[in-house]
Amino acid sequence: MSAVSIIMPTAEVAEDIRRELTEKHDLSELQRMWSIRLPQLREDFLRGWVTNRYADWELRRNSAELRMELPEHATYAVAVCVIDPLSEDETRFAAADLPLLQFSLESISNEALPPEEATVFNDANGSLVLLFVNREEESVSDLTNRVNVRLTRLLNIVKECLKLTASAGLGSAGDFASVPRSYQQACQALQERAVYGNGIAIPHLETSRNGGAILLDTDFERQLEIAVHTGEREKADALIDGYAEKAYASADSSELIYEHLLYLSGVFTRMIQTQGWSVQRVLKNDYRHFLALDTLVSKDQIVQWAKRVNLNIAAYMANEKKRSSHKLVKLIVETVDRNLESDLTLHTLAERMYVNSSYLSRLFKRETGEAYTSYVLARRMEKAKQLLLADAKVYDASAAVGYQDISYFAKVFRKFWGVAPSELKK
Repeated sequence: MSAVSIIMPTAEVAEDIRRELTEKHDLSELQRMWSIRLPQLREDFLRGWVTNRYADWELRRNSAELRMELPEHATYAVAVCVIDPLSEDETRFAAADLPLLQFSLESISNEALPPEEATVFNDANGSLVLLFVNREEESVSDLTNRVNVRLTRLLNIVKECLKLTASAGLGSAGDFASVPRSYQQACQALQERAVYGNGIAIPHLETSRNGGAILLDTDFERQLEIAVHTGEREKADALIDGYAEKAYASADSSELIYEHLLYLSGVFTRMIQTQGWSVQRVLKNDYRHFLALDTLVSKDQIVQWAKRVNLNIAAYMANEKKRSSHKLVKLIVETVDRNLESDLTLHTLAERMYVNSSYLSRLFKRETGEAYTSYVLARRMEKAKQLLLADAKVYDASAAVGYQDISYFAKVFRKFWGVAPSELKK
């Protein structure tokens, strides 16, 4: 047997071994990548399930492919849980920290609820979804009670760990196909925080509400506008508090609270636009809530927002008045400087500007620090001095600053400058 005939089979065996090792390596790598991607694939599947993205056969196929045990004949209940809006007094966290706080909520939920209790994942909005399934021979009412107990315990743990509150909405229990409906109910129940407050688990209730429009409160609008216009912040805040108490006492749903919120935003908008101002410019950062009022989900959040809006309007109004006042004073100064030879009284100026002379007098004194008559006298004496130093005759300087009587002019000039006009020329 030649060496070639021996080497060839050996090489073929070696190639087979290499191919087998490569295939095993590729399979191992594929399994590793699959295990890495599996949690995300499962979460994507669960999101699709609760949002009713799949047909029944797709649910069965996808759950089998992802090795998820989802018994078709079991009873399911969905809860949605979120961190409540941060209060104005919160100093440890800001609104930008909410995604991090939601992650903390998810971590706490995974610790507090073992896999056999609930499947935990995030929906497309970043809210935490808890999918509960009944135990063997557990009735629908028993499942609902167990879920309520677990949610209450979870919210207490969150409050203890984060020193913040979280709320949960709970959908009604049902079969495999009713999971999307239970999820929608949980989301709707969570919105009822506007009525029931924060830090609690709120079950979905099937109720028939007549709804109806809220009545306009013209007295409230008038008093609020007066308080804002006059800068009475405490009174404006008290009016907002009173309106909120009245609204929450009569509202039995988040929809009606939202109606009140729309009404309030309309009051603020009219208050601003009747002045000819831009709502966005006046409200600054709080303008974003006008574009998305549904982000205001609790009583405290709504009241704090309304009070900030009041404050923004009052501040903008005060600034506009100040700017307007500055323009008025500037106009007075320019008019006086152009007409030093005229007998221009404050009363005459007030008539020209269509304002009250007493108001104009107080405004001028406040903005310049001196009375109008003192200012006019100083400007006349300065102008007369300039003319005399430029070799103008005394009677010409006197006439140029509004004095027809030269003797009286000389007396006023001496009193102001300490020297007579004729001495200044020398």
